[in-house]
Amino acid sequence: MAAIPLQAARQERGWTQSQVIARMRRAADEQLASDGNLMRQLSRWENGGQVSKRYQTIFCRV
Repeated sequence: MAAIPLQAARQERGWTQSQVIARMRRAADEQLASDGNLMRQLSRWENGGQVSKRYQTIFCRV
């Protein structure tokens, strides 16, 4: 089964979800949710959940 684009991009870079969250924090201009909440949300996004405009902007910076 093919990976969702967000998950595929992470895997191509060899990043763990924790590394993505750390990069998101560095790229954000604002405070983000807790690591646990971001981890759950990232899992949802990687499984096809809709990413908000706010987080789309952050992902573009990562």
